[in-house]
Amino acid sequence: MLNVIYSFVQLSVSHSSMSKLDLFLNNTLCGLIIQDSPDYTEAQIVEAQLNLHKRYDYLEKIKYSEMQCSEFIKMNQFNVQPVTQMEQNFSLAYTILVYQNLYQFQVLLRLIYRVSNYYCIHVDKDAPSFIYNYAKKASECLKNIYEAPDRIHVVWSEFSTLQAERTCQIFLLENFPGWKYYMNLGKYTIKLRGFSSTY
Repeated sequence: MLNVIYSFVQLSVSHSSMSKLDLFLNNTLCGLIIQDSPDYTEAQIVEAQLNLHKRYDYLEKIKYSEMQCSEFIKMNQFNVQPVTQMEQNFSLAYTILVYQNLYQFQVLLRLIYRVSNYYCIHVDKDAPSFIYNYAKKASECLKNIYEAPDRIHVVWSEFSTLQAERTCQIFLLENFPGWKYYMNLGKYTIKLRGFSSTY
């Protein structure tokens, strides 16, 4: 259900005097899900997922390996601006396990990316090639994003999940020992808390 959390499907707007937050919470599928409202159906969720996939399926056809880095960074809107001294002194390390849903992976990476942090991306051995090509391009274009040293076929809720994560943990510890906190993200994770609240 979380992979539709940012699919803003308008249901109905009845009051023009409502605040933007109220409009969002009361008139979008996402808002109703956040409020745990009973006023949406499983069919609406399925429809939103299908619409989201249709809207962003072109991303799977892009030849990332042929893109220039400047084009790749601009297309993904990565924040490559210098960071504050506090962020520089308080770098974070991330492991991202990914195997499907390229759009959601792009959104996640765009939300958490800062030049002061370190990112190890493990793309499942059986993931579609366009996801691997995207992660590879990200690691080529952004100096602090790295591919996991080994690709493992991950079976969720089994030991292979820990193996994939451990591969990245070891890589990050051996190569970048200065980070302060570590976060593991995977599957349908979307960071909901603001970045500055991490510090």
